[in-house]
Amino acid sequence: MKVTQTNKNPIAQISEKERPPAPQSLELKEVKRLKNVALIRFAEYQGIPELLAKSYFRELRIYNHEKNKSFLALGMKNESGGYYFCTKFLESYVRKEDISFIRGTKEIQEKVHLFLHRKDFLSWLRIKGKVKHEDDAIVLHSLRFLKEAPPLIQNYTYKTVYTWFPNRKAGDKATNYLASFCGTQNELRHSCMRHQYKEHKDLNHFLVSKLGLRGNE
Repeated sequence: MKVTQTNKNPIAQISEKERPPAPQSLELKEVKRLKNVALIRFAEYQGIPELLAKSYFRELRIYNHEKNKSFLALGMKNESGGYYFCTKFLESYVRKEDISFIRGTKEIQEKVHLFLHRKDFLSWLRIKGKVKHEDDAIVLHSLRFLKEAPPLIQNYTYKTVYTWFPNRKAGDKATNYLASFCGTQNELRHSCMRHQYKEHKDLNHFLVSKLGLRGNE
């Protein structure tokens, strides 16, 4: 599916702190429903309540061959069967990298929401007071996957694309990229939502500040 783009590809200009490649020493050993109390408390400390955490995270046991030990992590599955995981000290992925697509509850979808990080997506759900939203959502996990969004959006039933990117330079470029893309599509409107948390670096930071938490700062 061909995506109309300008001569200069904005994606190539986006500068984000790259995650290091998934260490070959990391092996996913076990995936199960989230039950570990420490992991649940870790999610809550970031403004993600237990019900939301259990709905979207899995409890991963990852073995580090280099250090010869295992550790537990919160993991969100992506479309290639890999997991983006986080602990108090580490945020990375195991197996393949990809986006996560979350289908909304409406039968016919006219709105789609784009997030960079899973914490922002889950913060959005908490602010809305929902476990499942009626609209579709896409979590990129990395701006390297921004180019994957247009093929998922165009020639579908969407009429509005909402972006919830961070309030920093990379977020500016990502927002502009989606706005430019939507401008090439008939009857597809772009709505930037960063004004709702303009005094904060991202939506999760807005939420934890509102709740009086410190998150992972």
